Amino acid sequence: MIEFKDYQNRYDTINLSRNEAGVLTMRLHTDGGKHIFSLQAHDEIGDCLMHVSRDWHNKVVILTGTGEAFIDEFMTDEPDTPDFKDGAQYSPTFKDGWSKILPEGRYLIQNHLDVQVPMIGVINGPASWHAEIGVMCDIVICSDDTYFQDEPHVPSGMVPGDGVHIIWPEILGVNRGRYFLLTGEKIYAKEAKQLGIVSEIMPRDQLQNRAKELAAKLAEKDHIFLRHTRAVLIQDLRKKFADLLPLGLHAEYASAMADAMLPRPDGVDWRD
Repeated sequence: MIEFKDYQNRYDTINLSRNEAGVLTMRLHTDGGKHIFSLQAHDEIGDCLMHVSRDWHNKVVILTGTGEAFIDEFMTDEPDTPDFKDGAQYSPTFKDGWSKILPEGRYLIQNHLDVQVPMIGVINGPASWHAEIGVMCDIVICSDDTYFQDEPHVPSGMVPGDGVHIIWPEILGVNRGRYFLLTGEKIYAKEAKQLGIVSEIMPRDQLQNRAKELAAKLAEKDHIFLRHTRAVLIQDLRKKFADLLPLGLHAEYASAMADAMLPRPDGVDWRD
C-alpha cells in the first residue's frame, strides 16, 4: 500500500499536504511561486495523481495553483508561445521526446480519473494551460479574476487531442465546446459560472478557505461512501476517455510530426 510519506516530497513542481481529516491538498508551483507549466510538470502531475489514487488514507483531494494564476504560462526561453514542433527542445531527439510525452498525456488523464475520492478544483486565477485538470474535478470553484482558455493546442497549431477534445464539449455542449477549442477564446469567471464550468466565484483571498470548508464537509462522510460516490459520478467520463483519448493523443502527435523541423538529406522531400 502506498503511504503519504512515500510521495509527499517526491515532486519539484507540486507541494503536498494532508490534514488529520484526510484532506490532501495538491498545490502546483514553480520554485514556490506561480506555477509555470513545463515538460517536467507534465510528467510529475500524472505521476503524483497515480500515488494519490492509491493512498487509502486520502478522503478528499484539493487541486489548486499558487499565487496569481492556476496555469497560464509555459516554461520556455523564448519570448513567444513555444513551438512544440521544434525538435530542438526534445532530448535526445524529437521522436524520443514525443514518444515520452504521449504516454504521459494518457497518465495525466487516466490517473486523474483513477483518484478514488472526491476532488475539488480550486482555480486561483487564469487557466490557459491544461485547465482540464482543474475542471475535471467533481467540484470546481474559481477566483473572480479567472479565465479559461485552451492555449497550447489550436492557437499553437496543435490538434486539441489530449483530453480537451472530450472534456470541453462535455462541459460546454458540443457546439460551444468546439468553438472554444477552435477559436482559443477566453471564458471569464462570470460567464464560466453561467456555462457550468465552475459552481462558485469569489475573491482569491477567500478561495482556499472556501475549498477547505467544502472539503471538511465531505471528509465527515465515511471513506467507503466517498469512494463509491466518486466512482458513480465519474463513470461516464471514464467511458468517454477510454474510448476517445487514444485517438486524440495520436492525432496530436501526428500534427506535431506533420511539419516538425526534422533533419532531411539534401534534396530529399519525404512527402514526394
